[in-house]
Amino acid sequence: MEPGRAAVLASRNSFPRRGFAWGWVGYSRDGRAHLVAAAFESEQSISESIATLACGVFFGAALYISVVQHPAMLEAGVPFAARFFGPMYRRASVLQVTAAILGTLAAALAWYRGAGVAWLIGALLLFAVIPFTLVAIMPVNHQLLAPERDPASADTKPLLRRWATLHAVRTALGGIAFLLFLLGAS
Repeated sequence: MEPGRAAVLASRNSFPRRGFAWGWVGYSRDGRAHLVAAAFESEQSISESIATLACGVFFGAALYISVVQHPAMLEAGVPFAARFFGPMYRRASVLQVTAAILGTLAAALAWYRGAGVAWLIGALLLFAVIPFTLVAIMPVNHQLLAPERDPASADTKPLLRRWATLHAVRTALGGIAFLLFLLGAS
């Protein structure tokens, strides 16, 4: 460390929403000391950032599926859509479950660490997509993914449309949670 500079570790109480600060004491030309510090984010701020990112990933993926991918695959024809559904679902489910769980836990931690009630509500909304998927969407998924299903059968199109409606609910829950996180972070 240069002469005339000393490391300063500020206590947690010195910076109200900050975890700690690392800096140095600098000296101005008139000989007065002043603290130059770079504060690092607190656990609460880090949790808010992780929750917002994870929820944004969840909502973005869900919105893309609802607005672009699912309508496009139906437009390409029901037999194609039925064949495409399995690989799409297998890949998207891993991303969305991971994002929903991570976002929920991070938002709940942010709320626990002192963030506003919007973080708790957002965490509950984001978590709600998991039981909603298990209770409402999984029965439709099982029918669509059944090995004996004929992609050209008469009930495939209504099942795909039912899935799209249910997925739109999941998209809306993620969107509201994302909005709450964005508003809570500002």
